[in-house]
Amino acid sequence: MKRPTKTLLTAYSLSLSFILLGCGGSSTSTTTPDNTIEKSTYLVSGTVPGTLIEAFCKDGGYHSVNSTDNGTSNHPFTIELPANIDCKLIMTTNENDPDSTKHIVTPILLNDGTITSSYFQLSKDTDMGNIPLSLTGEGVQIPLTLAISDDGFQVNEFSYDPLDTDNDNIPNVYEDDDNDGITNIHDEDDDGDGIEDRLDSDNDKDSDGDGIENDYDNDDDNDGIEDSKDNDDDNDGIEDSEDNDSSNENNNNTITPTPILPISYKEDAGRLLGSQCAQCHGTNGVSVNGWDSIAGESNLLDEIFDDEPIMSAQAHGYTNEEIILIGNWLQTLSKNND
Repeated sequence: MKRPTKTLLTAYSLSLSFILLGCGGSSTSTTTPDNTIEKSTYLVSGTVPGTLIEAFCKDGGYHSVNSTDNGTSNHPFTIELPANIDCKLIMTTNENDPDSTKHIVTPILLNDGTITSSYFQLSKDTDMGNIPLSLTGEGVQIPLTLAISDDGFQVNEFSYDPLDTDNDNIPNVYEDDDNDGITNIHDEDDDGDGIEDRLDSDNDKDSDGDGIENDYDNDDDNDGIEDSKDNDDDNDGIEDSEDNDSSNENNNNTITPTPILPISYKEDAGRLLGSQCAQCHGTNGVSVNGWDSIAGESNLLDEIFDDEPIMSAQAHGYTNEEIILIGNWLQTLSKNND
């Protein structure tokens, strides 16, 4: 799986300096016939020890926020989530440690007096109060069950959970599929085949590593833009229509081969200075127009001042030493550009 910020969030080198994806912006609202107001998003708030709060939703949405350090052990947080969409919460303390294996990751279960589940929907802004997360231990913890009395939460359970396919209450994104001690969300190669997930067409069914199987995911790169509207679905800054390394289905998951770079490179001052000549005399001094070819030129220092006025004007832009360097380079070039 690839990370939610993988190179934004994708995606998988999440350093837990997550930005808030899908959590910002103002909420839209509508008025129902009985004059009640329904909003498109609602706020969940509470207090926690210094913590990263993540929400994974069944529509493919990913939302996260860090609590605010107020100098106490109860840091306030507010996260904006979509209305009427089932989401689940993961909370991480010690989240700033660069060693992801030391993060204390706690899945959250909610109990409304009847149902205990990780999934909930929101119908209004809600306050979870203080959440007693552990500050000791490492890795993924036993899920923490919270009793919820706020009627803004609707707790739901499902026979099949695309975010937790083995039903252990640990989301797929926080499993360790290759047993290397690194959870999938932080693992560049979570199936252990030696190929980075972003380049691996033979990886699992969750191509972006957000814990949502592809069949249920409408935002494959977790950038907050639905796939149907996303022109850059791998977040590399190149539109999919021009990107051979895009994960877009229309590109058939084509992978651009890694370019082979030269082991060493020798600087050539004459070539650098002579690059200006290519504008008139062609690449590598071989002309394709009415100007002379200068590849193989053996006496540039004398001829450069005796030629056409435009050439003489160019010549005065260089010192004699620089002209000699250009001439030495031109002598190394074949007149046939072999």
